[in-house]
Amino acid sequence: MHTTTLQRFVMTTMAVIAIFFGISILLSGHIFSNNSSFHDTFKLFPLWKNILFSMLLLCSITIVWWLSTKKESSVRFIFWCIIIFLVVGAIFFQPYRPVFDNFAVNLQAFHLVKDFPKCSWHQYFSIFPNNVAITNLLFWLDTPFKGIINTPEDLFFINACIGQGLMLFSIYQSMRLLDLIFDKKFGNVLLFFYILSPTYLMQFTQVAYSDTYSLPFLVASFRYVTQLLITVEDVNFKIFIKHLKNWYFIICSGLFMSLALYLRPNSIIALVAIIILSLLLMTKNRRTILLFLVSLVFFSEIITFTSNKTLAQTNYETNISKNNKMPIDSWFLTAYYNGGRSGAKINQITDKYKDYDKRKSYIRSKLFTKLRSLGPIGIIATWKNKCNVLFGIKSDFGMQYFNSFRDWDSRQLKIRYKNLYDFLTPKMIQISLISVFTCICLLFFYAILFLKNKANITIYTQPKKMIFVLILGVFESLSLFYILLWEVQEHYVYMMLPFLLLIGSILSGYLAQKSIHILKHLSLRKQNFKH
Repeated sequence: MHTTTLQRFVMTTMAVIAIFFGISILLSGHIFSNNSSFHDTFKLFPLWKNILFSMLLLCSITIVWWLSTKKESSVRFIFWCIIIFLVVGAIFFQPYRPVFDNFAVNLQAFHLVKDFPKCSWHQYFSIFPNNVAITNLLFWLDTPFKGIINTPEDLFFINACIGQGLMLFSIYQSMRLLDLIFDKKFGNVLLFFYILSPTYLMQFTQVAYSDTYSLPFLVASFRYVTQLLITVEDVNFKIFIKHLKNWYFIICSGLFMSLALYLRPNSIIALVAIIILSLLLMTKNRRTILLFLVSLVFFSEIITFTSNKTLAQTNYETNISKNNKMPIDSWFLTAYYNGGRSGAKINQITDKYKDYDKRKSYIRSKLFTKLRSLGPIGIIATWKNKCNVLFGIKSDFGMQYFNSFRDWDSRQLKIRYKNLYDFLTPKMIQISLISVFTCICLLFFYAILFLKNKANITIYTQPKKMIFVLILGVFESLSLFYILLWEVQEHYVYMMLPFLLLIGSILSGYLAQKSIHILKHLSLRKQNFKH
């Protein structure tokens, strides 16, 4: 297949996926009556209000763009002040107690820090080794603070500070990506989107384990990979490798990707998407990808060695009993059995047999029976419902679970935090929903125009187009992993959100640019008509 034809096929496929996402979201709730989140915890806007506020958001972005043409640095300074206030303020004004696996991870990290070297691991981590990596990382990060860590609450606070710092790091890397590849005005639009995603800005105070901690490193790696690709497209490869700055890009891209993969192995989905699309879109010097992979392997080996050494020194015991292991089939079962959600029904199936082989066989039979009963239409409907859980207008971003506060002696303080939670949470959810809804709708309409050949795919220069497709590829590949193969929860959207906001910033920035150009043109015509 000719390269151009292959590129067109891949981009058409991505457009179809984007349209599927858009249709799912537009059909994810009531049009005129209020919606409610999972378990009816929060009341949310109907579709027409989301559309109205989405249009107001696009108008606001146009104003942000116009202001950025006049006072770019001032707009950026104000936006950063607001973001830092929200990110830092979340640590003190919303002091959530860790939930789900995050509580087990933080508690284990506390005992490792306090008891090292005479420490041990809870049996949970032998049965579910997927959370060992993040516990190791927290142990490394928390050890320097051992002198001031006396209770688990002390460690929760320190980890919230570290996590929110990584949040700012991730936002900075995303902004720099747009600054360097597109324009600083696009970076300002991205910061505006982050301000209007308050539930995301406090995620490390809520569910800070493998997903959340791997995300900043994935974003940072993506930023440096894109810089590599853009740089090598402009110069000869021999000249490229002579510049120290390019080796800095190679080292950072490999280091951060190795950390992302260590913490969350399913980040390999994004890695595969980056490699395939890069090889497809790059016109020359594809050896750069090889240098990136060599750097990735090198740092992965170092991290693996360090991790194994840490596990040995902290007396971690691997799960020797086969019967304690959970078959991979159980995750596929979860992906389709109960609408894509885990729960009591799934646990009844996975816990029915103690013997591993019997359990695996039983789970697999249940999975195949469920797939046959669903049929093609039912499977597609399940994908749609899972898409709605991640991006739909009924999502609460998992906030219904985050109402447990840390242990404080003051009852009055607990009441104050609870009242603050009840007042702020519904508003934060709705603001974040409008941001996500706007980004998905922009992508949806652009994909339709692309398929109708009315959208010029060269609206940007070739390098910018390549980076946009890479961002879209990473977003869709991660989304499809959860929709097709894994379970979904509302807060899983955070793994894709930075890439979705990048897409929304690029498309809305382009729309704002066009709108201002049209308004100026109309104004000039009006003046000429008067004269």
